[in-house]
Amino acid sequence: MLKNILKINRPDFIELTTETKTVTSKWKNDDYNLDDINVKLNQDNEHLAIFLTAQTSKVKWIKLRWNNLSWDKNVRFLGDAWERGYGDMEWKGMNPNRFMPWYFCAKSEAKSVCYGVKVRPSAMCFWQVDSLGMTLFLDVRCGGSGVNLKGRVIKLADVIACEMRDCTSFEAMQEFCGQMCEDPILPKYPVYGSNNWYYAYGKSSESEILADCDYILNLTKDIENKPYMVIDDCWQEHHRLNEYNGGPWTKGNEKFPDMKALADKLVQKGVRPGIWVRLLLNEDENIKNEWRLSHNNCIDPTNPEALNYIKEDIKRICNWGYTLIKHDFSTFDLFGKWGFQMSPLVTDDGWHFYDDSLTSAEVVKLLYKAILDASVEASNGETLILGCNTIGHLGAGYMHINRTGDDTSGVIWERTRFMGV
Repeated sequence: MLKNILKINRPDFIELTTETKTVTSKWKNDDYNLDDINVKLNQDNEHLAIFLTAQTSKVKWIKLRWNNLSWDKNVRFLGDAWERGYGDMEWKGMNPNRFMPWYFCAKSEAKSVCYGVKVRPSAMCFWQVDSLGMTLFLDVRCGGSGVNLKGRVIKLADVIACEMRDCTSFEAMQEFCGQMCEDPILPKYPVYGSNNWYYAYGKSSESEILADCDYILNLTKDIENKPYMVIDDCWQEHHRLNEYNGGPWTKGNEKFPDMKALADKLVQKGVRPGIWVRLLLNEDENIKNEWRLSHNNCIDPTNPEALNYIKEDIKRICNWGYTLIKHDFSTFDLFGKWGFQMSPLVTDDGWHFYDDSLTSAEVVKLLYKAILDASVEASNGETLILGCNTIGHLGAGYMHINRTGDDTSGVIWERTRFMGV
């Protein structure tokens, strides 16, 4: 592979939108000022850092435009997804209306050219390309309202780019993803095993889990690396089949009388215990109204008391003995949309989190970091965190494993073929 780091030049134009107006301007130097708002660039030969501050103005999003970029003939483009693929990730020709979250690769016969933002930015970022150049859109809203930074300076993103030759497109994107994430947390061993969702679909019991355990052990005889037995949606106290799959997460139901004892039984049989949880949907009567989001009544992690409540749920599950936690639904529960409905904004206007000084990307990172920190505290770092319906680009470094596609099916083959693995 021949790799060439590309220098990101200053954008030609900036468009800035607040709660009250949209202004488009040519970009003339490293600072752009509008009223009390400042957007600043920090350039070097390897990346372009973008900073934002404002005193009282509530900023919604920023568009940066680069002109005079040329793309090879017959070039094909591939981008990422907001939170996971829905059978829709593919190489396509140029389409100015296509939005590509986080990063993209432009592949021609001669080379692969990649542009992206490093993992864990503080804005929801997507790219668009056309025959004259490219645009980077940075959504800095707090939920569906302009963020109220109150003078705080935040780094929105680190933009990087590189060109690669003498390699496949897979090798090029693998290299670029490693460049975007230099500090991943990874399992110490290959993670595999069984998850009871894909045949039980919420209807299960302790005895069925133990039978599943025997089945997976029979398939993995003499393998030193033990499989996981993950208990998916079905075990929680208030579980109502096809009706409710949220918390509280303090104990099991009548079919799962003792969750700690079940974890011990799984270990004794010879598997690693794993468990599923939906942390933000919770009908516990002890949850205060001010802990809840205004648009869907789910838990708001920007409320410090609510975040501590979530961390206690994680610690409890770790203390029961589960060494893999699959946390699910958080993107939908935060923003009210599935990834395929984010076209291209991740949420609708008109609401904000409890702490309106945080961008939505910062809120997501706050939640993911709290989950990881709580698991490390309770299990001394022995518990793996698996994200499902999570935003992988914001979770890199906070999750060991991430679900990259929507559900396959134990019932409908066409869905499995469409969604893939």
